[in-house]
Amino acid sequence: MARIHRNLVQNPKRINLPSELLTEPKPQLNLPPMLCNDGAKGVTELVLDVDLKPGSYEFNMQHGVTRNEVARTSSQAYLVYFDDREIGFGAAPSIDFTEEERDLTTDFRCRFICLEAGEHTLTVKMIHPWNDFSPNQPFPLYGIDLKPHKIKRHRATVDPLHPGRVLLDAWGWHIPLTYQRDRLGGYAPEPPPLDTFKSQAIDESFRRGANVTEFYIVHDIGEGTTKNGWPMTWETDDPIQGAEFYRSVKFENWSDQDSIELCRHAHSRDLLFHWYGHYPTDLGGDNPYEIYSQWVFNLLEKAARDFSDALGMGWKGSFDGFVSETCDLSRSAFFVEITKRLWKFNPGAYQIENRGPNWDRPMTACAPNFMVAQACNHMHWNGYDDKDPIVAYDRKVEHGSLGKNHFLYQADCRSWSPNFFGGNTRPDYVLKQCNDFFRGRAEHPDDPVESAVWWLNESKITGSEEMRRYVYGITQDPIKCAVACDLGTTGVGGTMDRWHRTDMSEYDGAPRYQTRPRSEFFHDTSIIQNNFFRAYFHKNIDGGVLLVDLEGLAHYDSNSLAVPLSGDFLSTVAPGVGKLTRKGRFVEPAGYKAV
Repeated sequence: MARIHRNLVQNPKRINLPSELLTEPKPQLNLPPMLCNDGAKGVTELVLDVDLKPGSYEFNMQHGVTRNEVARTSSQAYLVYFDDREIGFGAAPSIDFTEEERDLTTDFRCRFICLEAGEHTLTVKMIHPWNDFSPNQPFPLYGIDLKPHKIKRHRATVDPLHPGRVLLDAWGWHIPLTYQRDRLGGYAPEPPPLDTFKSQAIDESFRRGANVTEFYIVHDIGEGTTKNGWPMTWETDDPIQGAEFYRSVKFENWSDQDSIELCRHAHSRDLLFHWYGHYPTDLGGDNPYEIYSQWVFNLLEKAARDFSDALGMGWKGSFDGFVSETCDLSRSAFFVEITKRLWKFNPGAYQIENRGPNWDRPMTACAPNFMVAQACNHMHWNGYDDKDPIVAYDRKVEHGSLGKNHFLYQADCRSWSPNFFGGNTRPDYVLKQCNDFFRGRAEHPDDPVESAVWWLNESKITGSEEMRRYVYGITQDPIKCAVACDLGTTGVGGTMDRWHRTDMSEYDGAPRYQTRPRSEFFHDTSIIQNNFFRAYFHKNIDGGVLLVDLEGLAHYDSNSLAVPLSGDFLSTVAPGVGKLTRKGRFVEPAGYKAV
């Protein structure tokens, strides 16, 4: 029997759908049309009662993208539960509909393991961002399918001929010039000395295998409100026009030449080096697009001339690329023109657009050497994982002759923050972000998408030496890394759960769901894991729980295919005896030598 629960807006009402749903897995199951038209307005949950045998299953659903009855078109998101256990999160990004609205659908699937035979429930719950659910909005579910799933053991390398090759192409630090380098207000009045950047950011990460650096050059110049300035000189008599609209900042101990020297030092260590910043101008908003865009074109041409002139400065002193953040211009022509300006001085220079909230506004623009990166979600949490996934960019996205979309990510490792952004991350969330992000490569080793991650941020104010060691160790070998830590961020009662219960308590939409606990264990539970096993130990309980990931992909959350091997793992207490403690130290080679 399948039943639908209607949102209790006026009168409680339940719709019964008599059927023989899922008593045996079938190749395709379509729900009645009432679910995608006016007959299902106000429905927020679909609950399916199913009889299952022990085994692994895959639940598929196809849902539509619809216009909400609010001022803007918003996305729909879905949480899927098997009994009371969350097994999946999916979303359809918002679409700007034309007058001729189209029927758009998104496919979503999740896998789960049933350990006991009998009757179980599958629940699909629809949620919305910003509390903008409308009682007249339909539940746009077009079809569902439940079938047995054959578990595949994946190899944790992208290259069987070179098994030490890791699952990422590039990684390194997001290096702020002044941002979050001061404990009072966030921005330091002056940057650290150039030698500090060289040793602390470049050399330290280089020795641990990093090969990219993102240089965040924005400084808040204040003036009663937050305004971004760049430490780049732009004189009014410059042949490239636009200086009158430019917000600059001058430091006593930093100049254009210092930026070039830092780039030169990164290249001497074989690290890519790109410039990252919000556009420093008051243009935009009410200004016509033509005026604003022309100014941006000139700004980037000026920056390329002064900082990325491959012939005039040599390759060591030339920036490899330039990055903007949420410029909100999803126009291919905009980024194509920037490419033309950059390539006047450095053919092959790349550009990246760093995007904000992931499933609210997809990025559709494309251009040569143009890539989309996912920014930390500053609005509700910092960073992404598979329970708040990056769904706006499919790993198979193609842009015709312009090639395949890359998969880039600005990850978060800040355990403390002097301002609103960041400051909640513990080692367990560094581990989860990294492994969840690169797991897609391990699932498709014969068709990998080029991937990179840079950690925000390198400032030692925001993270301890211990946190830096976790970042280095985990990123050197995602998925396969062996890690021990506690569940300080992801566990029940951890920093994410506390945010969920307090700051997000006024929301009932996506923001609150983004901060739900990721683990079913308490925050003071210790774990030790690799890509096959994870053991949980609580400090006040003898023994632990041992899980095995049947896919070998270091996935142990409720939405994984991990199963318990022991509920009393390494117990040290028996009747009539005291507690035994044993310690040992084993030194093994790391990196490719350990494979």
